[in-house]
Amino acid sequence: EARKCWEEFDEIARCYMLAIVTSTLYKQLENCKIAKAILDKIEDMFRGQVALAQ
Repeated sequence: EARKCWEEFDEIARCYMLAIVTSTLYKQLENCKIAKAILDKIEDMFRGQVALAQ
């Protein structure tokens, strides 16, 4: 039961994340199966930009 609940909430979070990104980012993220994978990938993509801005 807990696993099913997690899967449902994760799918909702994943859909919201994919809905708010640009089409270019969407194409890079659409194959991520869980929301955490999307977060990790975005973090990796933008880590260099944050370092440059500081």
